[in-house]
Amino acid sequence: MNICILSAETIKVGKGGVDRVATVLTEGFVAQGHHVIHLAWRKNEDNASVSAMYYFPNEKPLDGSGNQEFYEEFLRKHEIDAVLYQWGIGKEYLLSNVTRKLKIPVVAIFHSDPEYYVFRYRSRSLWWLKKYHRIYRQKKKYRWNLEHCDALVLLANGFREKLNRHLNHEQRNSPKIRVIGNPVGFHEQEIDFDQKKKEVLFVGLDMDAKRPALMLKIWLRVQDKFPDWTLRMLGGGTHLDTLKKFAGTLPLKNVFFEGWQEPQPYYRNASVFCMTSVYEGFPLVLGEASQFACAPIVFDAFDASKDIITHGENGILVPEGNLEMFAEELSRLMSDDALRERIARRAKADINMFSRENVCARYLELFSSLKNLM
Repeated sequence: MNICILSAETIKVGKGGVDRVATVLTEGFVAQGHHVIHLAWRKNEDNASVSAMYYFPNEKPLDGSGNQEFYEEFLRKHEIDAVLYQWGIGKEYLLSNVTRKLKIPVVAIFHSDPEYYVFRYRSRSLWWLKKYHRIYRQKKKYRWNLEHCDALVLLANGFREKLNRHLNHEQRNSPKIRVIGNPVGFHEQEIDFDQKKKEVLFVGLDMDAKRPALMLKIWLRVQDKFPDWTLRMLGGGTHLDTLKKFAGTLPLKNVFFEGWQEPQPYYRNASVFCMTSVYEGFPLVLGEASQFACAPIVFDAFDASKDIITHGENGILVPEGNLEMFAEELSRLMSDDALRERIARRAKADINMFSRENVCARYLELFSSLKNLM
């Protein structure tokens, strides 16, 4: 099968988020004997791109005549069997007349919470922005893409109802709406629990979404009970400077800010992985940490947490915002070696549901079923 991954801009190797997902999916499709080609509207030279990256002749308008002619010729030349549209939550798919003419199925992915704007504009003074997104901007995009694409993929089951709130009555619970979580990025890992260290790991320092300042407040509650444990925080940019300034106001012990790093060695060493995010799409870092048998403890603030973690079995879910309970559960994991290892082993086994191979197989099955209907 020849697959076109359609993106807003250059897919960059080594970057997180959408770029990381696209890279992992590409690797998975290729490993299963398929061909992947990337197409985007904007070129970004900041980092090396994935191989076979092509661009529309005109960035604007997206559906201009030059782009439509190019798109049809491109799809014919490369004998594309399916298009994976990565911009589903951000822009309308404006080229459906081309793909429908060629009988090529298009699958749009929503790479975030459909109500992401609620969290982005949390200030009460910005209520009008939230209202604008819900009743006009996002509603228009979601309805358009559901109508003009052949399937729409959400990352978590809990996102269905949130999407429904933006759709008209006839579109709600459409069979075109599917749920496929993100693929975890690494292969099966062999873990030696004897080499695990007394380390708690936190990855990603976005102050608004991931809320690392809450992690520091939680650590403040447990650090004196566990003087031989350390907290390591990965991430950089302006958020790192802001977080360090905040940390300087607290009497913290054994906290290390590692900056931007490849996370694999830290996953391998860490015994516990913490997330305090207020919203996520489907966090790759949670899946990756589970692959490396880090016992996860997470606020249940985002829907995908419940798709990944079964409380008490393969991780710990803490009610949103309850710092005291988070600290208590973290203390329990840090103090009980048997409990920590049991949860970590189960997390490692269960995350295989979202392995690269399994997720790619689900997409390939979806492409084939849609192709048969055309």
